[in-house]
Order: sequence, then C-alpha cells, then structure tokens
Amino acid sequence: MKKLFTIMLIGVFAYNAQAQQAVGRPESLQRFKTSTTMVVLSANPLLEYNSQIEEAVKKHWNISKYDIVRFSTDEFEKARRDSSKSFLIKNTVYNDKDKTKSKFDYLCVELGGDYDYIRQMPDIASVPICYNGVEESSYGYKLGLLCLFLQNHLKLTMENPKLNTKNILKYYNSQMADIHDKT
Repeated sequence: MKKLFTIMLIGVFAYNAQAQQAVGRPESLQRFKTSTTMVVLSANPLLEYNSQIEEAVKKHWNISKYDIVRFSTDEFEKARRDSSKSFLIKNTVYNDKDKTKSKFDYLCVELGGDYDYIRQMPDIASVPICYNGVEESSYGYKLGLLCLFLQNHLKLTMENPKLNTKNILKYYNSQMADIHDKT
C-alpha cells in the first residue's frame, strides 16, 4: 500500500516539480542526517494544521531527531541560521512558468544555515499539499502519508547519490509499472 501511494503521489510531484527543488545535493543530505528537524507550527494556535502535523510527526517521523516548535518571526530568524537544524515547514509556492500563477502549499524539508534570505535555505525535499487557501479539513488527514513520502524520498536520495533534480522524475516514472495491475 505504501508503495502504491508513493507511486500515485509521483504524478502530483511531477506536475509541481518545477516549483521546488526535488532533490537535495549530496552534501546537503549528509548535513541533514545529523540535524535536528524543527517541526514548525503555524503562529495561529487555532489552526487544525498544528495538531495534525504534530500527530503525524509523532507517529511517523523517524529519519531525524525532531522538536515541535512555534516560533515568533524573530525566533525563527535566529533559529534558521543554525546549520545544525533542519526545518519541516509549510510554504506557499508558485511556479514562475505557470501563467495562472496558482499558489500551492508545500510541506518542505529545508536546511538551516547562515543565509541572508529564507528563500536561500536549501530545500532538500518537498511535496505539494494543496492549493493555497484550501480548507484544512481537505488535507489534514493526509499529513501522515506526506511525512512518510518525504522520509522515503530523502532515504532514496541519500542511498542513491546519482539521483538528482534532473533524473528523479525518470526514476519515479520507471516505478509506475508496479501499479498498472492495481485497483
């Protein structure tokens, strides 16, 4: 079942791959292995996302040590500069090449470090959650599966350093034959 979902998720992943980097560089992936992942909750404590991502991470996240945090803007600015930290965070993204300029919410794994701007933080894995602005109830229950996908993707790219942004979709597409006889 896990493999089936992962392969199905590839279609969405492939469609949105140009908006975010699909594969971290080998040195970034090595740094991630020793990092503590900061699971960043929304500043609004009333959002369902916070409890759902916290539950998903506690149940599924085993690729790195983690802390669940809610940062003020100043606290995040300080924390993101720490190269011993990585961040599991929800970002809003759009593809410059998309004429509609549709925005999507992504679940991203990014590395901390001394970068001037947040957009310079290395994005080593990301997966689309939904169109930006969609009700949380339409995607919250999927966060556990998305966490599993991110971990499997990170493990795959760590174990196969020849996989990169240019060839990852070809690899995933080659796995599609496994689902053709599934319902």
